[in-house]
Amino acid sequence: MKCGRIGCPNGATKLAQVSFSSKVNPEGPRVSFQFPHGLCDDHATTDPSAYISDEGWAQIVSSMRARKLAAPDRESVEVTFTSCQ
Repeated sequence: MKCGRIGCPNGATKLAQVSFSSKVNPEGPRVSFQFPHGLCDDHATTDPSAYISDEGWAQIVSSMRARKLAAPDRESVEVTFTSCQ
């Protein structure tokens, strides 16, 4: 599998998983999702802004609100990785 970054010829080694907690219960369960495209070591960053834009965060908030779930806390966003091999 190739790196999911456009134009990168490297092989993918990692899958990014993003998680966050709610504002009302920061120590409670976290929402998490894994990106389907692998990344190479050069493009695998723990910076949340590399995975969630302002528009993307607005969609997450809207989706949580529509499901009558607690508001997500953007400050709690964490990025971790699993091996894609």
